[in-house]
Amino acid sequence: MAVEASHKKVNFTASTTCEKTTSLENHMLANDKLVLQQNGIAARINTDLLVFKYFYFLFYGAVGTTFPFMGQYFRQIGLSDGQVMALNGVRPTIQLLFCPLWGVLGDRYIPKKMLVQFSLLIWLIMTISMAFLEPTDQVCQFVRINQTQTSVINSTTMKTGFFRKRRSDIEIEQIPLPKTEVLASGAGEIANQEEAQISGSGSITETEKESNTIETKQERPITEKTSIEKTNSRKDSEIKIQKRNELRQSPETLNQIFLTALFIILIIELFACPLLVLVDAVLLSKQNEENFSYGQQRVFGSLGYFTFFLIVGALLQNSFRQVCDDYNADFVICFCFFALITIITLVGTVKLPSMKHMQLHSGTRPSRRLISIFYNRHYVTLALYIIMMGFAHSLLENYFNSILMSSDVPYSSSMIINFFRFMGEPIALFFSSMILNRAGIINVLFGIPLVTSLNLFLSSFVSSHWHVIPLGFLDGWTYGISWVACATYLIGSAPDDCTATVQGCFQSAYWGLGNGFHLLIGTSLFALIGPTASLRLITIVALGTTVIFTFGLRDLHFSERNYYTVLTSKFERLFEGRVKCEVVPPSKGCGYKTSELSSLKNGDFEKKAGKKSVGAKKETKKIEKERKLDNL
Repeated sequence: MAVEASHKKVNFTASTTCEKTTSLENHMLANDKLVLQQNGIAARINTDLLVFKYFYFLFYGAVGTTFPFMGQYFRQIGLSDGQVMALNGVRPTIQLLFCPLWGVLGDRYIPKKMLVQFSLLIWLIMTISMAFLEPTDQVCQFVRINQTQTSVINSTTMKTGFFRKRRSDIEIEQIPLPKTEVLASGAGEIANQEEAQISGSGSITETEKESNTIETKQERPITEKTSIEKTNSRKDSEIKIQKRNELRQSPETLNQIFLTALFIILIIELFACPLLVLVDAVLLSKQNEENFSYGQQRVFGSLGYFTFFLIVGALLQNSFRQVCDDYNADFVICFCFFALITIITLVGTVKLPSMKHMQLHSGTRPSRRLISIFYNRHYVTLALYIIMMGFAHSLLENYFNSILMSSDVPYSSSMIINFFRFMGEPIALFFSSMILNRAGIINVLFGIPLVTSLNLFLSSFVSSHWHVIPLGFLDGWTYGISWVACATYLIGSAPDDCTATVQGCFQSAYWGLGNGFHLLIGTSLFALIGPTASLRLITIVALGTTVIFTFGLRDLHFSERNYYTVLTSKFERLFEGRVKCEVVPPSKGCGYKTSELSSLKNGDFEKKAGKKSVGAKKETKKIEKERKLDNL
């Protein structure tokens, strides 16, 4: 019995220890599972890329607060349409010339992080200085106009610009005229004792202002309506009294403002070039190493631009005030938002990676290596493709903006249209990696200009501002996919120490030449033959660019199936009989007519076969040279 009891105790203790070990193992397995889940979430977030998301969102947000509204700001000051167009042409010119230069500096001489921080600081200072272009004290004149002369009868100084005291509606206070008022008749007669006539661009003197203010205390003010009734009661019924802004009547002052704005925009665009060139180059290089999506980081830039553009646009819409019979917006809102967001962006650049430039390969110069890689038929046709895509995107974007501005759309409707129109770009950027992986980058590069050609053709039939929603969405989608595809393809072909140079050349072609051709050729075509014919003509050019790009793929060897390999295989099957018959003896006679067979000799066939063998030798030599260059 004692032995049985002892056996029972041993079995009980063994069972309890087994239960404890199993519970410990389950607990450890649960902890391991939790750790794995946390690691999976952390891997999905990738904290190293948060600083790039932060930079893109705020940088593009700062751009969206100010630069889309600069044309309206310059026109409000009084600049002409030609001067505004000249200011808009500065950006593509600077990007064409200086984007590659900044890329070379970042790759060779200056650390990229330091260059980004310095450029961002100069960009902030010079953009805020544009807020002071609008004069702070403007003069509103009351002018008497008849058939022979224009004379100023009164004027009032208004607080405008960055330092004005009140940003609400300003009521212009009319100072009554003195008793010695000059009433000019149709022949220019002077009816009273003193002559108070002043030139059209001048203003009344300080003594006259004092006499005017003294008389306001003694007599009832004379309003504009009563003065017009008095003039109408005269014999000369053609005299008119109007308000006008003195600044608009001073061409010298406006020319000085234009030259100052031109200098400021030159500096702004010069130091805005390296910001995206260098950050994009670093992110694309990390994409090749760590296998993440560049488009899913870049999508934060589109969201930032779209968000702050709508916020600032709504605030500007509610800030209009009457200034001398004109309604002016309060652009101080734009510059305040810009300053705040850019300062936050500048603080966040401290967390950017070091981005040091790579060491040079021994014995080879980077220019020679770039020429050996990119100086061929394929990349020349790809450059034409990139220029065409930049041209089409700039053209369609400005065309849709002009439709919304010319159709007098209510602000609520324009907000709805812009919301759905801008959603195409972030959606395309987010799904770009999935589309490129599944369809293949060559197929995407072939399909995007076809979709762009379709969008250009459909845009020629626009008859309502609501048509901008689907067409603008499609334009944003093609821009997002084409940008990611071209940038990824070029950086994947570039040497590791030349990524910023290649990215600078890409942005120079896309934004510099593409947007420049839009300003020079697109606007001229629209003015000469109208938008409908222009868009259909550019559709044909886009289709021709697709064909040229396809011919540029002839020298490449593909390891994967794509549209080009399918086309070439079909053509080979079509002409398979003729190709085989070129090297067969004349006794079989395939591919030749009977008359040709009688005239041909065996030596002629041998010459043809010899030519083919020489061509094959040349192709093999060319392939060997390309392999040697790849090994270097």
